[in-house]
Amino acid sequence: MEELNYVETLKFIVVCLMWYICSAGGNIIGKLVLNQFPFPMTVTMTQLVSISVYMEPIFWFLQTPNTGNIPRSYYFKLILPLAFGKFFSSVSSHISMWKSTVSYAHTVKATLPLFTVVLSRVLLGETQTLYVYLSIVPIILGVVIATLTEISFEMLALCSALVATLGFSLQSIFSKKCLKDTGINHLRLLVLLSRIATVLFLPVWFLYDCRNIANSDVFENTDVMKSFLLLVLDGIFYMMHNVFAFTVIAMVAPLSYSVANAMKRVVIIGASLFLLKNPVTTMNVAGMLVACFGVLCYNKAKYDQNKARRRAETLPYVHSETNLQAHLNPKGLPHSKTEVNLLNRNGMIHPEDHILLQNNVAIRRETRDIREMVERRVTPYDGVMEMMSGSHREGFRLEGSDLDFMFWPNNHRVIMDMFQSEYYNITNTTLILSESYESPPGFTLLQLLTPATYSEVQSACVRMNDRVYISSSIYRELTCSFAYPNSTVHGPCGSGSIAGRLEYDTAFCFACDFWPPSASSWIDRCHSWPGPEVVEDIIRNGCHFVAIGHQLGPHKNEEWRFSFSQAEYKCVCAMNHSQFLTYGLLKLFLKEIVNQHLNENNKLLCSYHMKTCIFWVIEQNTLPHWCPQNLLVGFWTCFKLLLKWVYEGICPNFFIPQNNLFLTKVHGSAQNRLFLQLHELYKKGLACLLQSSSIRSYIIDVLYNPRLFVRADEILIKSEVDYDTELFFEINRMATVHTVNLHSCVKYLYTVEQLLNSPLTHYQVVMLQTLTASILQSTAFVLHNMYTITGVNKHMYIADKISRQMPKLAAKFGFVSDMLYLAMYYYKTLRYREALSIIEMTKVKLVQPYLMYHEHVDRERYTEAVGGQSWSTKMRQAVAWDIILNNEICYINELIPEQQSALQNRWPSLHIPVFVMLHFLEFLCYRHIDTTLSQAALDELQVLIHHDQGLYVLDLHREISWEILGICQQITGNLQDALYSYQQSLTQYPVHNIRTATQRRTQDVVQSTPHQ
Repeated sequence: MEELNYVETLKFIVVCLMWYICSAGGNIIGKLVLNQFPFPMTVTMTQLVSISVYMEPIFWFLQTPNTGNIPRSYYFKLILPLAFGKFFSSVSSHISMWKSTVSYAHTVKATLPLFTVVLSRVLLGETQTLYVYLSIVPIILGVVIATLTEISFEMLALCSALVATLGFSLQSIFSKKCLKDTGINHLRLLVLLSRIATVLFLPVWFLYDCRNIANSDVFENTDVMKSFLLLVLDGIFYMMHNVFAFTVIAMVAPLSYSVANAMKRVVIIGASLFLLKNPVTTMNVAGMLVACFGVLCYNKAKYDQNKARRRAETLPYVHSETNLQAHLNPKGLPHSKTEVNLLNRNGMIHPEDHILLQNNVAIRRETRDIREMVERRVTPYDGVMEMMSGSHREGFRLEGSDLDFMFWPNNHRVIMDMFQSEYYNITNTTLILSESYESPPGFTLLQLLTPATYSEVQSACVRMNDRVYISSSIYRELTCSFAYPNSTVHGPCGSGSIAGRLEYDTAFCFACDFWPPSASSWIDRCHSWPGPEVVEDIIRNGCHFVAIGHQLGPHKNEEWRFSFSQAEYKCVCAMNHSQFLTYGLLKLFLKEIVNQHLNENNKLLCSYHMKTCIFWVIEQNTLPHWCPQNLLVGFWTCFKLLLKWVYEGICPNFFIPQNNLFLTKVHGSAQNRLFLQLHELYKKGLACLLQSSSIRSYIIDVLYNPRLFVRADEILIKSEVDYDTELFFEINRMATVHTVNLHSCVKYLYTVEQLLNSPLTHYQVVMLQTLTASILQSTAFVLHNMYTITGVNKHMYIADKISRQMPKLAAKFGFVSDMLYLAMYYYKTLRYREALSIIEMTKVKLVQPYLMYHEHVDRERYTEAVGGQSWSTKMRQAVAWDIILNNEICYINELIPEQQSALQNRWPSLHIPVFVMLHFLEFLCYRHIDTTLSQAALDELQVLIHHDQGLYVLDLHREISWEILGICQQITGNLQDALYSYQQSLTQYPVHNIRTATQRRTQDVVQSTPHQ
């Protein structure tokens, strides 16, 4: 048995004794009932009804979560068969007890390991060790001896017991699958199956048992009241037996439960022989003991098998040298200029912009949600999962805030208890065990149980107490710069900035599919907020572990911190809009008032403290009415709680209250300084908010006139142009799909097709529409490149015919700029005139005065041209974006060196301004048709790049734009101008990481220039 402290051991012993008493009592009472009332189906129905009725008060007392939303198809797939199996197995079990003794029935049920081994082999393909197979022999031998020497033997009893055992074995296997798939509470599943089984077989009971009872003389020969009381008692004991059984499962590991279950069978057999005084022979008892001994041998053999597997998993814990970084897919990282523009926008919280902000937040959240949903479905099992977190994920766009991303290996999973390992296939999953009993609250050690598939995990392993653990400090150092080169360690993250403007935090962590026991108190607290569906969703999605230990913990270099980023995001989404605005006020209050003049080292409070504060205020229902009129009241309520926490030096984590977030920083003199600073602000009252430049103008009238309040619920007239700008901006931040082969392209398309059949918001439909265009564009070039390599004419013809249709289709529902992908495909396949035709059509649309490019748009003309039309129409007619080239796909041969240079520096794509690409393609095509027109296109490109003031060529894209100009000039033989353009490219910020290619081109030009 695993190590337990004295209190837990005593609790386990008490629970086991109650389990044994209820189980033995239930079986003995059941036998007495069947002796007087020989109707097994009725006894079964009584037990099922008892479970359905008696469990409700227990659910209320234990605050057990509801079942949640189980898909209707899943009921037919698994729930109904499980309910049928439960009823059929229970009836078979009662028939065996009716036709024989309790002791014999339970002896036959000792064959459960035999069925488990056989079914695991047939259904799951699992193989066992020789000792496991040998342990089955005494079980079979004992049952055979007991059968041959059973005085009251009946064949029906033997067959019924075997069928019941088979049914219980199948039920055990598929119940685990159901628990894993749905996240339903185990007791809720028991009640659900009981109720469904009752409803399903009620007609059968009426037709069979009910009629037989009416036609029999059972009421004349027995005491009806005694039989009724025994039936009621049997139902109560059956219900208590199940509750205690599940409690034991939750307390201990599978081996301990198996041993306890084997001992339970011995207790039942012994109690039945003693109390019912069944006539038995010595050989009969010997057979029973041999069968029980076989069960113990089987449990020991299974334990030794698992132990041997763990012993074999010594360092190095690597199946193959797979690099985590090689599986990192940076497509969602903020590598595009749009992310930089994001911080240049005025994304501050305006308390009166209630309707406007609510729509904006919905756009930001829902477009990101659907993008991550697609990525999670297409990421391979051995890939790396990605999740955006923090303020941007929640829907804020505060100037200067950074971007937060979490990454974790998809085939590595943390479990909280050894019994949870049964939910995974360890042949392709690395299991990690959380051991938190020695760590401070909110922290844990991670023990590696099965071989790791990534070399970084193996390199981070250390030995402690003859066990292998993953060191958080080593893993953090190894993965710090995986997402972005030259990042520095900051807390659990790798941090840095792009172009000196956009700051980022990337955390490489591990995922867990289970809710941690240390956070179970949060479930008990959820009475009103968030709602039960949100709670179920949060529990079902588990948590993460980020690579940082507690500074005061015994193993700070090895410990990992619990991360509830997913749960926090769902809680923020569960806020009403007034609560969300209050959260925004707290963030601005912290940023622009509390931390305004402090350097990083002196900032004791962070936005996570603000989030924790409003979570507690909402949950405790401190402010009964969260409405726009109470916006400042809500802020003040949160501020008072924050002040109280600072005074006491305790900030309880929302999910694990025992984890004091102030423990390592807010104490001593620093705590005193912070309290005095906040208290001075408190003495000013709400006037302290006037120090914030973002808030001042919206509350100053309210503060000077007590009869006024902040009108956050006014229906503001929101410009359609503003609405469209926000939507298209957010969509284009995440519109690119980085597919590298035909299989991933097909997988993306299949995923989009599936999602289109699910409930979607209008924003998500537009997001999927844009993603589909990107997928089709990538697929066209991937397919063409594949069959060009083969050199088989027939294959090339078919591939070209299919590929050509994809960018055509994408252009029909993509942006105006998406037409250039079709032009690129025509140029690549030497169809220069077709390419020029597409370029001319694109040029006509791009020069329209109503064009929206980034955030530049003539509002009146845009409204006149496309106002009131669908987003799809607006995209096709009036919106353009940059051309994004996946560096792993060849689009234009002239840009291959730049793509290779970027790939060498781990940069996934080139972002080329649409007008630069337009003139570039025009120049390349006309070279093969008319050199005069080719020079004219080059002249237009040169004028654009030399004289644009950031309208069509953003600062961060001048590097690639100068590079393209130099390429065109070098092609025409104008080496002096080409050299100048390359030198200009080298002076720009290297956002695309193409300097290697630029330097090589510069060398080629210098070497080709004739010496004067």
